[in-house]
Amino acid sequence: MLTNLVLRKAERKDIEAMVGLISLVFALEEDFVIDDAKQRQGLEMLFLHPAGRYLLVAEYQGVIIGMCSAQLLISTAEGGWKALVEDVVVRKEYRGKGIGKSMLADIEVWAKS
Repeated sequence: MLTNLVLRKAERKDIEAMVGLISLVFALEEDFVIDDAKQRQGLEMLFLHPAGRYLLVAEYQGVIIGMCSAQLLISTAEGGWKALVEDVVVRKEYRGKGIGKSMLADIEVWAKS
């Protein structure tokens, strides 16, 4: 783990960095088309509707290097709430340092609450 790494709730000012991170994920998937406007719109919608969602960023030396998002859904199978992790991404040069694992652990705490 990097020293001085900060995991925090995402803020609107982080949207451009988050769009860039989502593009890294989409570049790996043949099914997805990178469309910054759509990804920005989706993030804006999440900020407009804060209930039932959690947006987290990993910040290192003032730079957003990772993000994770989750949304609450109702599970008919379980008869209650569940969390769907939508995005987990860490910039390539910071992978393998436990950042994704730390973000998912934070999301898990939120989901259980």
